[in-house]
Amino acid sequence: MKPSKYILFALFMLAFLPAFSGDIRMGIAPNPANNQVSVSIDGTTNGGQQHPEIYTLLGEKVSAAQWRREGNTFIFNTSAIPDGIYLVRYGNGEQAVVKQLKIQHQ
Repeated sequence: MKPSKYILFALFMLAFLPAFSGDIRMGIAPNPANNQVSVSIDGTTNGGQQHPEIYTLLGEKVSAAQWRREGNTFIFNTSAIPDGIYLVRYGNGEQAVVKQLKIQHQ
């Protein structure tokens, strides 16, 4: 895929998938993140992913992510991820929600 197609894919994920998220709600804090981010998932998550996934705007998965789970909150260490804009995605097979995450190290 050409880079322009990746950007179109990222824009599609931001523009349309949240509208189809149904009962899934996702919160990201802090945003922008420095060394750690917490992603809270609420709503119907039966059959859902084990944890959220982080993607670059080019659609590349950032990592197999070492998430730590505390109830319905997933915590991820962002210290090794370069500054930039990323997409955080969580889905349960039928629905998905995608939100933007900015990583900005101080």
